[in-house]
Amino acid sequence: LEAMLASRAIVGSNVDAIGEILTDGVDGLVVNPGSSEELAVALRKLERSPQLRQELGKAARKKVLEQLAPAVEKENWAKVYQQVLPKQKFKQVFL
Repeated sequence: LEAMLASRAIVGSNVDAIGEILTDGVDGLVVNPGSSEELAVALRKLERSPQLRQELGKAARKKVLEQLAPAVEKENWAKVYQQVLPKQKFKQVFL
């Protein structure tokens, strides 16, 4: 997330959280885990295209600010708790 916030183009594998966060070709490049060939292709792609690096980096930063920032996450979790917990329990926990 720090690299995304710094507008850096990201190459990640489609496992764990990074696989859920990145959208291939939109805000990063996603490769299969353990595929050194795919990783090399993705890195070469970024090396050869400053415009792609800039576009992916800009989109990555936007995603973090709009969807993954702490304030946004706080609101998202509050909504989850509101849906899951009875209203009175929710008020006691958060108010």
